[in-house]
Amino acid sequence: GRSAPVVRRISARVDGGPSRSAMEVRADVAVGDSGAPLVTRTGRVAGVVFARSRTRARTAYAVDAAAVAALLR
Repeated sequence: GRSAPVVRRISARVDGGPSRSAMEVRADVAVGDSGAPLVTRTGRVAGVVFARSRTRARTAYAVDAAAVAALLR
């Protein structure tokens, strides 16, 4: 139920893996929030939270929902 505006789209690389489409989100993300859905105002899942910034307050990252769907296929 918290508002989390998307700041920008980025290209993320996790643990040296391939680059993936992601979003930088302005939100307070706590340890354990990984896997939480990023939902649009219309109820569509836009992404999945995977990390928070260690150096910038209220900055989190979400994998684009299309990338998640591709991994599940």
